[in-house]
Amino acid sequence: MSVLHPLKEPVQELERDLDPNVRQRRASDPDYSVWVGASAGTGKTKVLTDRVLRLLLPRKDGRAGTPAHRILCLTFTRAGASEMLQRINQTLSVWATMPLEDKGADQKGLKTRLRELTGYEPAQRDIVAARRLIATVVDTPGGLKIMTIHSFCQSILGRFPLEAGLSPHFNVIDESRARELLIKARDTMLCEARKTPDSPLGQAVRAIAIEQNEEQFGKLLEGLCRERRQLATKVADDFESCLFQTLGLEKYETEDFILHQACLDENFDKAGLYEVCKVLANGGKRDQNRGIALQRWLDATPAEREETMEIYQKCFLTQKEEINKQLVSKVIADAPSAIENCLLREAQRLIVVLDWCKAAKCATMTRDLMLLGQEIIKEYQTLKTQHAALDYDDLILRTLSLLDDTDMAPWVLYKLDGGLDHILIDEAQDTNPEQWKIISRLCEDFFSGSGARDQIRRTVFTVGDEKQSIYSFQRAAPQEFERMRLYFAEKAKTRDEKLVISFRSVKSVLALVDEVFAPSSLREGMGQEIIKHESFRRGQAGLVALWPLCMPEETPDEAPWTPPVTIRETPSGQGKMAEKIGTTIQQWLDRGERIESLDRAIKPGDIMILVRTRTAFVGQLVRALKTRHIPVSGVDRMVLGEQIAVMDLLALAQFALLPADDLSLACALKSPLIGLDEDQLYELAIDRQGTLWQSLQSSPHKEIVSWLEKLVGYAAVDHPYEFFARLLQAPCPADTRSGLRAVFKRLGEDARDPLDEFLNTALSYERDHIPTLQGFLVWQQQGDITIKRELEEAGQAVRIMTVHGAKGLQAPVVILPDTTRHSSSNKISTLLWPDKTGLDVPLWSPRSADFPSIYQKARARYESYLEEEYRRLLYVAMTRAEDRLYIGGYKGRKEPIEECWYNYIAAAFDRMEGVEKDHEGVKFLMNPQIRAPDRAEKITQDVIKEGIPERPSWLFKTAPAEPQPPQSLVPSRPSQPEPAMRSPLAQGEEHRFKRGNITHRLLQLLPPLPVDRRRKAAAHFVAFPGHNLPQNLQRDIVDEIMDILENPDYKALFAEGSLAEVPITGMVKNRLVSAQIDRLLITDHEVLIVDYKTNRPPPHDEKDIPLVYREQMISYRDIIQMLYPDKKVKCYLLWTDGPLLMPLEKLSNL
Repeated sequence: MSVLHPLKEPVQELERDLDPNVRQRRASDPDYSVWVGASAGTGKTKVLTDRVLRLLLPRKDGRAGTPAHRILCLTFTRAGASEMLQRINQTLSVWATMPLEDKGADQKGLKTRLRELTGYEPAQRDIVAARRLIATVVDTPGGLKIMTIHSFCQSILGRFPLEAGLSPHFNVIDESRARELLIKARDTMLCEARKTPDSPLGQAVRAIAIEQNEEQFGKLLEGLCRERRQLATKVADDFESCLFQTLGLEKYETEDFILHQACLDENFDKAGLYEVCKVLANGGKRDQNRGIALQRWLDATPAEREETMEIYQKCFLTQKEEINKQLVSKVIADAPSAIENCLLREAQRLIVVLDWCKAAKCATMTRDLMLLGQEIIKEYQTLKTQHAALDYDDLILRTLSLLDDTDMAPWVLYKLDGGLDHILIDEAQDTNPEQWKIISRLCEDFFSGSGARDQIRRTVFTVGDEKQSIYSFQRAAPQEFERMRLYFAEKAKTRDEKLVISFRSVKSVLALVDEVFAPSSLREGMGQEIIKHESFRRGQAGLVALWPLCMPEETPDEAPWTPPVTIRETPSGQGKMAEKIGTTIQQWLDRGERIESLDRAIKPGDIMILVRTRTAFVGQLVRALKTRHIPVSGVDRMVLGEQIAVMDLLALAQFALLPADDLSLACALKSPLIGLDEDQLYELAIDRQGTLWQSLQSSPHKEIVSWLEKLVGYAAVDHPYEFFARLLQAPCPADTRSGLRAVFKRLGEDARDPLDEFLNTALSYERDHIPTLQGFLVWQQQGDITIKRELEEAGQAVRIMTVHGAKGLQAPVVILPDTTRHSSSNKISTLLWPDKTGLDVPLWSPRSADFPSIYQKARARYESYLEEEYRRLLYVAMTRAEDRLYIGGYKGRKEPIEECWYNYIAAAFDRMEGVEKDHEGVKFLMNPQIRAPDRAEKITQDVIKEGIPERPSWLFKTAPAEPQPPQSLVPSRPSQPEPAMRSPLAQGEEHRFKRGNITHRLLQLLPPLPVDRRRKAAAHFVAFPGHNLPQNLQRDIVDEIMDILENPDYKALFAEGSLAEVPITGMVKNRLVSAQIDRLLITDHEVLIVDYKTNRPPPHDEKDIPLVYREQMISYRDIIQMLYPDKKVKCYLLWTDGPLLMPLEKLSNL
């Protein structure tokens, strides 16, 4: 049965009077610096908003309110800043127009609103100020300063660029552009290392290349770049000495040195080991073999011992480098204890030697990696300087450097202090050390020295919750949160306030949260206070349910030699959980399952599914929902190149650039824009003699061929955005209106977001690169562009998000489906930074077998820290639920470990009273609806009388031509696509472009000269040093030009009386044409027109001349014919790439 209805008596609701206003007013008091610890859902955004409003209002003692420009509020996200600003502006707008007194219980007046906000009766000055605040804030230059820390830093650097050592026109680059520059910096470093293989850099690259593949190396570089601040501060001039000292080494102690020392006679008990050999010789076979190995090693020279050290170690240690449990066999168990003690001492010595060697290797690898990191960061910084660019980390680091500069900081702080009196920090637990340093620099003069003001109480307000610190990958840490709390308590005398009354979640949800974290072991890293929440939503129904684990089905045994002719799918635990969620949601929607507090049935937009990480399970979950026609908004982050609609567009572009690409053409033919099915594609592909494109051209699909031919032409001249926008906006073979409509027919509205983001990336590419289609495709493939989608609003679809992405969001129904894990080991980078380990230097050891003991201890501390964050992540996930929380999990091939979310929650269910269990094994706890719904939607009864109007007939028609002439048509800039130019990089074609231009110029300059001077003048012109042409090419150009000028058939075209560069204007088919004819000859009976074509290959026949050129010559001919109606007009094309003069005799047939 369903767990959505009570089976027995519900959990009794405790009736308590809850008044959160008291603590919220204390926290928002504008005269005190306050540090607020706000649990999830306790209204921290409201407290921040109230604080800003009270700062703007006059004080109780009559002091004026704070001007808007003297308030700075720093938020964690742009969405949070936007929400705060919207709330404040909305409140001020209402204050300006609302009545002074109450009008019924539901219509509070301004006096009541101000009284609830401040806690005292408003005076007349308060009322007047409240009415005027909206105008005051709007008139403030820049408005209220509510922004992210990055936006604030950008504003500081924009205000003081010279002081910060920046170009005044610097720009901020996004993550994809930063990654591109980083890759370029890496390649530059590798090229430099390859040029100087014996340099320290070259040796470092060689050593690291042995240990890491390309993907691992790329991740290492990203880690180095994220930690540029630590790289700069911790990797200083004395870094190598400090590194070796941390690992207990001297700088000269390399692996080879340590191994050599370990093999010298004076460093081990040689005599004792010889005695051991004598005893082992009298033992069993195993003892004798061990004795022989010992004897050989002892008899060898130190150099020989180094080579056989690995064999020698096996006599004492296991493969896991632990001491053998039995160093001597039972046969000689009565041997003197001194023998066994000697073996034990040697085994212990070897363990120390191994760890010593590992430490030396760790030191060497760390030193080499830091050298690479410094070189890459240096080159990366050079590239950014060349582009006047800053990435997001630069905004923080440059601002901090500016505020740390002893020469510039006093001036900057003086100018800032003159404009700031109150600083508010939101989501303080997510602030990293560098951001805290910036904040502390801004505040350090607030309360002492010249920055303190007797007449103005300057304050700092901080709100956060260490239980919700889940962004360690951005270097946020609860320890910093606590450290800064103590710092401000000393500096600003902050007052601590706790907010524990939740406005978000009902009692049953909060009761489960409290019980899960009741054991002190689960609260490590979350503060030592017992976690206790109170729900403000008294009497509202709630439910928490724990589903049984989804178990994978066993693979049935098959008889030996069974032929693999049947496809069998064995449902996994993941797949069964995805199906269970899909079925459950479908049942809710089908039967109209109600959410009592909303007083309506569940909608897809009410449901939020939270996962820990984006795994294959997310794809299974999306598929389970879509197959049931349940609207789903997709995941909160998508890789653009993996979206089907985008892949189809890329396939079309790849074909257009290379029609011989059979795979791309096959993908394009099956895409929604063309729509061939498998059978049709098979008919084209099977038994074809040439390429798939040739097969298609000879097929009956003439419409598709025509469309693709145009696409090939567009690809040669269009910019990326223009090309893809044309694909989506113009008709295609699958739809007569637009390609976009064809995509939506096949893929649905889900394709809209990927296509929009894809076009945005095309525009972004054109801003920073030469806008070629080929370049864009390469850039897109290399970049692996990931789009972060904003899913704050529920909309009408189920949301699937990671817990990190859901921070700050909420939903009536929350499902946690992947609460199990099969290993406690976290995905920890092998590069350990000081802020995570407590050491003075970073450490890197690429292989687990090479971890020295110091590294292992540091890594264990980091793993413990990540375990704490794993539990904090569970707290964040559970507290997103407003009314209902469902917990599920699945089993893989291994049993889930005890330390997982599912077991934490299951243990809490076992400890709680009132938990029930249905026949399906679902445990649940619920409380009924005993008060009026607190979130019932107001339904308006407005009726649209006229209905939806019919779509006008012109909606999908092409717009008519504009009245002529709006502007002149230039035939040399045609609307039709031109043929592609020759590549200047082709084999042997390095001077082709220059040759064409010179030929064009000579044909203009030489005809007016006397015939006998033309060759000499041409030779002199091509020999100009600026042309930089080889001698043989100079001769070829002069010979070809003279062949044209001296040709008897065309001699008249360049004879005396012919004209060069002749401008013409005229009306052709109601279009104003303005052009310039390259060569014109007017005789008594005819007019000859010549147009030069440069840098393009000439066709072999007139019928192969591109249509655009023929239309151009028709325009010239028609205008000239109007000027000389009694003369015959002849047209020629002179292809300078050859050169070749081609008459156009069939223009009249167009």
